[in-house]
Amino acid sequence: MRLFEREAAGIYRLRVPFENLTTSVFLLVTPEGPVLYDCATTSEDVETVILPALAERRIAPQDLRAVVLSHAHADHNGGLAALREHAPDVPVITAHTAAEAEVLFGCLQALHLPGHTADCLGVYDLRTGTLLTADALQLMGVARFGCSLAAPEDYVQTIEKIRRLAPDRILPAHAYVPYGDRAEGTAEITRYLDGCLDVLAEIKAFVAEHQHWAAEEITEAFRAQHPHWPQLPKSTVKSMQKDK
Repeated sequence: MRLFEREAAGIYRLRVPFENLTTSVFLLVTPEGPVLYDCATTSEDVETVILPALAERRIAPQDLRAVVLSHAHADHNGGLAALREHAPDVPVITAHTAAEAEVLFGCLQALHLPGHTADCLGVYDLRTGTLLTADALQLMGVARFGCSLAAPEDYVQTIEKIRRLAPDRILPAHAYVPYGDRAEGTAEITRYLDGCLDVLAEIKAFVAEHQHWAAEEITEAFRAQHPHWPQLPKSTVKSMQKDK
């Protein structure tokens, strides 16, 4: 049985199997009640992983104050329909409904973190200085999902926004290559953010060098030069070609 693991005071991570890796569901214990950040991929995830993990902490689905969705990708929001079968009245918060810097439930600050997608929503815990970034920080990517960016310039702005925020701790949703799913303290966080920019610069330089190639050709050539990186998505290449 998979359980919520403590990451900081009032913040717990549940690692839910997803393909050959995991996706994270976070439980945030707020003054106004428990909140979930993301809800995994499938109804099976809800029934066999999330609900038992909540029950172990003596939380019924109807006790949830809200579900906050980091963005509209299935490995983060795919379990929502099944969860709402158990808690039909639970509010759902997204980047479309939460204003930038809005404080939720007394302690959680909403942060818009576009780049990976336009609707990436991070949550900053004001009590512990912990920033939940979901997929907003990509590094090289993870497993077969390489660095996936819909808007590279927005991604740069997101990284710099996080740098200015200066959180004490960053908790991404997946174990991104090469720095994993946790960075704590100034040195680790600086390395993580600089790593994201370094990867972006390397990809952009390669795309610019081969700007007249088709996206498929660029991804294959990039993989040949970077055999130990997760596969660069064609969508990332196309987003950089569009930016030119």
